[in-house]
Amino acid sequence: MGYTDCIPRDDRFATKSNFVLGDGGSGQETGTTKSKPNIKADATCANRDGFNVWGWIPMPQSAGTLGVTCSWSEGKYIREADIAMRSDTIKWWDVWNHPTTCSAAYDPISVATHEVGHFLGLEHVTDPSHEELTMYPYTYPCDKRGETCGQGNCDGLMHLYPR
Repeated sequence: MGYTDCIPRDDRFATKSNFVLGDGGSGQETGTTKSKPNIKADATCANRDGFNVWGWIPMPQSAGTLGVTCSWSEGKYIREADIAMRSDTIKWWDVWNHPTTCSAAYDPISVATHEVGHFLGLEHVTDPSHEELTMYPYTYPCDKRGETCGQGNCDGLMHLYPR
């Protein structure tokens, strides 16, 4: 079992950010940077640097951590956020090339979806009877249940961002 993150979310924020994920489908990546996520080897947040970064980093001082989200806010607005996925000691499932074959590896899509939930302000769902939910704080090898958000996740987002 791996932990999907270790950063508690104590506040709710309206999100204002400048993550750039793509250029509208032309196949060109945009928003690449030489910056790394400002997350330390022990999976704690470092100081803010003015960039929103998603990347892969080693976390040798944080056993079991698979992903971490750090955000920095001013008032109720997130001004910067970094998301890191673990690059050392964890076997990630190659879900793109081998979607039906898994051997003791973690699903990167489930972990990424969980971390985006934190970026948007969702907290953990800790009731063991809800371990299939995206925001449950643990995942298991070969478990893809966290890839999609359930009704509870949608309800939480609607509460945070009402129309």
